[in-house]
Amino acid sequence: MNTLFAILGMIGIGLSAVAYLPQLTHLAKEHCSAGVSVKAWTLWMTSSLLVGSLAVHRGDYVLICLAATSLLSSIAILALALRYRTMVCATHIPALSSAATATGTVDDEGASQTGGPHDRNGPTSMTHLESKQLAHPR
Repeated sequence: MNTLFAILGMIGIGLSAVAYLPQLTHLAKEHCSAGVSVKAWTLWMTSSLLVGSLAVHRGDYVLICLAATSLLSSIAILALALRYRTMVCATHIPALSSAATATGTVDDEGASQTGGPHDRNGPTSMTHLESKQLAHPR
């Protein structure tokens, strides 16, 4: 019976790993960090470290694998998000503009949580000042 639950747990870990792929793919291919909260991913990374330390202490290999998958994915997403912090793909520029117009501000990371099909025109560099200008056009 324990083997069955270990197998189910490993399948769950595989699904968890697959769930990170869209975010990683968009960051890597489009060099676009729009919609990525560095604060939230830092918390996910910290959570993975803490859960992983408990898993190691208990010797629970399934939880160790889950924590390792989450930790590595979080680190990769954070690294790419920080590397491309001011980059926005053509798909997200209209979303940022409309979010800035609707709220009068752009969040601390210059991003909105909206998205859509990825445009292949490539990324555009947008500084924090430029994102503020979207909020307050002259």
